[in-house]
Amino acid sequence: MKAIKAKNMYKNSPVTPVSVPVIAIECGNNVSCEALVDTGSSVNILSKDFLNKLIHSKNVKKVTSTTVQCVSASNNNLKLLGQCRVKIKIGHFSWKANFVIAKDFSWNMLLGVPFIKHSLMQINLHENNVYFKFQPHFKFSLLKRVKKEVNCVEQSEVIGTPEIKKCIVGLMPKCVR
Repeated sequence: MKAIKAKNMYKNSPVTPVSVPVIAIECGNNVSCEALVDTGSSVNILSKDFLNKLIHSKNVKKVTSTTVQCVSASNNNLKLLGQCRVKIKIGHFSWKANFVIAKDFSWNMLLGVPFIKHSLMQINLHENNVYFKFQPHFKFSLLKRVKKEVNCVEQSEVIGTPEIKKCIVGLMPKCVR
């Protein structure tokens, strides 16, 4: 087991770029964006900035409050401002989907498990495309977007449970402790 105590422990290590699944989306009246397809997200998310663009173009008419709470994969709380419903189109297929609105979010749109299941989306990372179970011969290419750092451990964090923290810290090189 390897513990990570400090961010700079791997400072000089090469970071392998990762191609993430991103798809071209059209929202309502001709507003385009790139959406991250995330099978690990229990909600669909819009950024506040993209919501403002959708409101300005009259694609979103109503935003309501939400009691949903979101925590990212790196265990950071997302500040949610509300929720809305948006008509989205992929190719010639369209759906209305519910989204929570995040204050500080790096993507315009994230399509999570609710959309993936509702739309019957099938993701093929080997061939870099998605298709829908009801029309499997219509394939939509994933866009080539590469991210170098997806998750990052903060400087003060130790990975592992509190019960074994002493054991983990004991295994770490002295220069990192």
